[in-house]
Amino acid sequence: MTSTVDLETFRQWTFGDVRVTRIMEMAPMAFDPEIFIQATRHDVLNRKDWLYPSFITQDGDIYLHFQAFVIEAAGRTIVVDTCVGNHKKRTPDIMNDLDNPFLERLERAGFPREKVDYVLCTHLHVDHVGWNTMLVDGEWQPTFPNARYVDAYGLTETCAADTMMEAGREIEKIGSVGRAVAHVEVEIRDDGGETLAPGMEGEICLRGAKVTRGYWKDPERTAASFWPRAASRMSWLIFIEQNLGPHMEQKCAVLCASLGMVSS
Repeated sequence: MTSTVDLETFRQWTFGDVRVTRIMEMAPMAFDPEIFIQATRHDVLNRKDWLYPSFITQDGDIYLHFQAFVIEAAGRTIVVDTCVGNHKKRTPDIMNDLDNPFLERLERAGFPREKVDYVLCTHLHVDHVGWNTMLVDGEWQPTFPNARYVDAYGLTETCAADTMMEAGREIEKIGSVGRAVAHVEVEIRDDGGETLAPGMEGEICLRGAKVTRGYWKDPERTAASFWPRAASRMSWLIFIEQNLGPHMEQKCAVLCASLGMVSS
């Protein structure tokens, strides 16, 4: 099931001198909530008074939105997450070999691709990086030719963007995802929770105001994944990069602390 959202209506928000514009790639689609979150249709319908009709269907399925956000700030244009993209071989079928007028829609909203200054992907799922490249005469080329692509690392449990690469150091620190952002602490710990020395491999632990307190209705998983004081823990093999283009081989990198950087 798809939503009847008008794809040509560009919703905007203004925060002081910053303006954010939403660009839809395709109509929202409805799915059983249990596929994505620890909630049943019954759980969702218990909150129907504020979720319906914008976020759920009448039957309790949740809408997924395929969209990018364009931030205008300090004279710069920043595209956040570049959706699925056209002509990419993807699964499931709803994302496979698309032919959507996303770039035309982006330009109608006032953002021709040549004028984009930065591209930030909050993570590397295929529906967040698709328009990083476009197919031109049988070859993959950068969609935003004048933009700087920002390297970062983050978790869903922390609202993403926990580390950020410093501008101009991408080549010097190739493979790195930069330093922790101002409001996040990053430590590498062993299985017993002890902090490890720089260069050693272990668990990536994050602590800060934006780290979730735990998983909804799942105390066992919360206990297994969170250290005391809300430091989020995950497996040390955590960064998977794949299918960003036909010349990008699948790669897994173990992140570790090195000279104050989080790097592979």
